[in-house]
Amino acid sequence: MPGMPNITFKEFASNPIVALLFLSVCATGALWYQNKVTLENHITEYRKEVAILKKENRDLQEKYIQVLVELKSLNK
Repeated sequence: MPGMPNITFKEFASNPIVALLFLSVCATGALWYQNKVTLENHITEYRKEVAILKKENRDLQEKYIQVLVELKSLNK
């Protein structure tokens, strides 16, 4: 890849602290990306679930109103 520094294993092994820090940064980046994707998937799933629950709530409210109207007409 252009712009990437060329580091040999010998240079990498000559400074183990920097090597560990580099691997830590790579691992942190991978975990961050995995967490981001997981949260985006959860958001998508929850939005679908909320849409379904809103429809069920609307249907139940309409049914409740219908029952109240029927009860009111029976009391007359």
